[in-house]
Amino acid sequence: MRIVTVCGCGLGTCFILKFTVEKVLGRLGVAAEVTPCDISSAALEKADIYIFLLGLQVEGEFSADARCIEIYDVIDEMEIEEKLKTCIYIKGI
Repeated sequence: MRIVTVCGCGLGTCFILKFTVEKVLGRLGVAAEVTPCDISSAALEKADIYIFLLGLQVEGEFSADARCIEIYDVIDEMEIEEKLKTCIYIKGI
């Protein structure tokens, strides 16, 4: 499975989100490649799941078959875990 964490400039938020996502995935026992990207680069990256902060304008940026997760807080492990579980279950990964 491939996950891309997205932020506006690719300078910090996407890296913090990457580390939080990897921590949650480890707890869940799910293997995935997690790549941090700015929004324009992320559109070129093929992924199963894109994770980004609420308010980031991403509509139509990613492939139609990919799942998108909007979050409120890049360090809130419980929020990310809850949303990843739902997304992984729906996607069947």
